[in-house]
Amino acid sequence: MSRITYITEIHHIDGDGKDAGVLYREMQPKEMDTDEIVNRERKELFYKAGSSYAVETGGRLKDIKIFISSFINTILKDSSIKPLIIYLLLLT
Repeated sequence: MSRITYITEIHHIDGDGKDAGVLYREMQPKEMDTDEIVNRERKELFYKAGSSYAVETGGRLKDIKIFISSFINTILKDSSIKPLIIYLLLLT
């Protein structure tokens, strides 16, 4: 995945200082929805960390901002891995 594709599709800060990106914008309403918040808190209370029942399958916004950017930068340093493989990793 090229840097420009990441910026467009995953996450970036726009000219007004706001979070943007297709994936980020799609997940933002889910993160703010009251039912989703209650469900997420319930999972954290009832299930142990590491349980598949406690996992937020789409991820969390904070994770997108922190993890994916550093993950991609780390992988891009390995010249033997093609951008297509990085793109496929993000889709899984």
